[in-house]
Amino acid sequence: MEAPRTPTHKTTRDQRIAARTLRAQGYTYAQIASALKITQRQVQKACSDERPTPRKAPGQRRKLSDEQLDEIIEFISSSNIRRQMPYSKVIEELQLPVSPETLRRALARRGYHRCKALEKPPLFERS
Repeated sequence: MEAPRTPTHKTTRDQRIAARTLRAQGYTYAQIASALKITQRQVQKACSDERPTPRKAPGQRRKLSDEQLDEIIEFISSSNIRRQMPYSKVIEELQLPVSPETLRRALARRGYHRCKALEKPPLFERS
């Protein structure tokens, strides 16, 4: 009997302590996983780690969520004028709580980069 698969999420401190307690009482990883609704690998990790509390993720949290970035990209891509708009104006228009440099880095992570808009030279000379 296999434990139910759940979307990948971090186990809470209480889940990890409960897994260690149940393991000390003689339950198998599969029994603990089905009782706590977590994967067997999460149970194994909780029991083998030295600390019951999970470590905090390194670095700062992102200031712009994925949903906000999707809205920003949609806003910028909607017209040529907005595409050439400086980041400070985009922030002002959308009332975002970030600096232009933060917005630039967030868009760069998604693969969007700025370049200067140049006028295309004419193919024929005008007389």
